[in-house]
Formats: sequence, C-alpha cells, structure tokens
Amino acid sequence: MRRVFLTGIEGFVGSHLARHLADQGHDVSGVFFVDPVTDLSFAHTVRCDVRNAAQFQKDLAAAQPDCVIHLAAISSVTVAEQNLTEAFHINVRGTLNLLEAIRQLRLKTRVMLVSSSEVYDRQAGNGSKLDEQAAVKPLNHYSFTKLCAEQTGRYFLDRYDQDIVILRPFSHTGPGQSTNFVFPSVAHQIAEAEAGRRKPEIEVGNTDVSRDYSDIRDICDAYELALDKTATGETYNITSEQILKIGDGINYLLSLSRVPITVKVDAGRKRTESVLLAGSSARFRAATGWRPQYDIHQTLQDLLEYERRRIS
Repeated sequence: MRRVFLTGIEGFVGSHLARHLADQGHDVSGVFFVDPVTDLSFAHTVRCDVRNAAQFQKDLAAAQPDCVIHLAAISSVTVAEQNLTEAFHINVRGTLNLLEAIRQLRLKTRVMLVSSSEVYDRQAGNGSKLDEQAAVKPLNHYSFTKLCAEQTGRYFLDRYDQDIVILRPFSHTGPGQSTNFVFPSVAHQIAEAEAGRRKPEIEVGNTDVSRDYSDIRDICDAYELALDKTATGETYNITSEQILKIGDGINYLLSLSRVPITVKVDAGRKRTESVLLAGSSARFRAATGWRPQYDIHQTLQDLLEYERRRIS
C-alpha cells in the first residue's frame, strides 16, 4: 500500500483515480479547488489553491505522501485560450509550487507529472503514431503551459535529483467528463433532447479530425501502474491507440439516441487544430504491462447512460 496524494482530486480524472486507487488498497489523499461533485469521503481531502505556495506546502507536509499524481490544471484547450495568464499560473506555477514544496520539506516523494499529447508537433510524425522522441511544438495556450510544466519538472529532476516521471496521455473520455469536451457535450445534448428539455438538435464543432481515445478507467489503471513500474526521468505516452474520427464518434452516439436528432455545425465551437493526433504507447506498455480493456464504443455508451441519469 502506498500513500498517494492527488492534486485536482475533484476533477474528472482525479475523482475516478481516487476511487480506483482506494479500491486497490492505497491510502488516498489530495487537494481540491472547487467542491467535489462525487463522493470522496473515503479519501483525506482539503481545499487548496495550488497557486498558494504556503498552503500547498502545509497540505503536503500533513499528508507525507509516497507518491504524488499531479492532475490540477486547466485541462480544456478552449478554456485555456480564454485566459493565458490564469492557465500559466495554474498549470506552471502550480507545478513549481508542488516541486518546491517537496524540495523544502525534503520529502522522498515520487511525482507523476501529468502532461498532454498536445505538446507534440503535429507535423513531426507525418500522420504516423507519435512516440516520445517526436518533436514538440505547442500550438495553443494549453499545450504551451503543459510543456512549461514539463520543463519545470526536468529542472527539478536535474538540479535537485527529484524522482519525477512525465506522463503524456492522449485523449480520454468517459462518465463525468466536463461538457467542455466534445463527446460529453454531445451526450449531454442527446440526453436533454430525449428528456424534452431542448429541441432535438445538437451543436458541434470540428468533426473531421481524428484522435486516439482511451477510456478513463483504462487511464486510471495506467496511472496506478506508473507509480511503481516507470523509470525516474523518463517520459511516457499513454494511449489505447484507438483512433476515432470525431464525426464517427458523434454518429455512434446519435445512433443510440431514443429520439431523432439533427446536427448543426456551430462555428463558435470550431478551433484551429490538426487533422490527426495519434500516438504510440509501446514504451509505456513495455515498462508496465498495461493493456487497455475498454473499447471506445463501450466508453461512449457508458458516457451517454451517465448523462441520461444526470438529466433525470
């Protein structure tokens, strides 16, 4: 059993991961910024703004964790685009505060810095699956701040010999994800239409792009394996390597709808992005033995059922 501390424990990934780790016998603690919408009574939690260095250090000192999984971030590209300064303070300054607190407290704590596949140069692979050696080139505020957070981690690794691992997950979804993301948004709109709370019409943005998608439950399993089976200083892609065209995912959700629904393209939902973002998780699979269990269609079914329950 390990004492595992999650930053952003109230978030989509954090809440799923906290439950998964607790079910596996770990002692789970963490910090949240907004009130959790799921039950976290099984974990030791406290409200904390990761930008508040003194409070953050106090909470880490109390927890004395063996491992930290750093999830606290503005995780939406769209939200980050609206305020670069805030995204930088949370995503980068929050990371700095975490690592500096560990240094000052002299904790022997392993840190999983959760970055993003968004940091990659989309042209680097020429349409092939990107591995960890691919060039990086941020295209938006979110990926810029995530790459800066990675560099902060590398500095503390090199300068202070901290035990840091960088994880680069590709797209993942499932029950509980914010409707700032495409599939939860579509599932929520379908559930509203089925309940008669909106016209049987949904609004979408880009549908011609394709992404690797993983189920949140597979991601949680991957993060737990990473605690013990990854090497200090290494970077690992995490992806099921299930490539899904956004339009095909939307059409599959529509095929599950209980009422006929039309699709309307909303220009306001569109943003500049690459046609394909796909990765190789060969290094992570070799290190950990991780094998995804969920097919993306099952993930989308479960997501829609979650939104139906939430609406009702």
